[in-house]
Amino acid sequence: VPVEWEILHLNGNIWETVKARNRYKITKDGPDSLMFDPVVTSSVKIKVLLSRNYSGGIYEWVVE
Repeated sequence: VPVEWEILHLNGNIWETVKARNRYKITKDGPDSLMFDPVVTSSVKIKVLLSRNYSGGIYEWVVE
């Protein structure tokens, strides 16, 4: 389980955090979703802070 995470989008040459409509949740053994204000971009990425001494991974990422 990560400590925290956020979604960023590329605005020109700068990565900016998307404006979330709900809070970034962290659920053990289950999916999390995030609603955010629409953006026009060429790239998105997830920034994740993992728990110390543990590995982590993403099972699926859907961008609509």
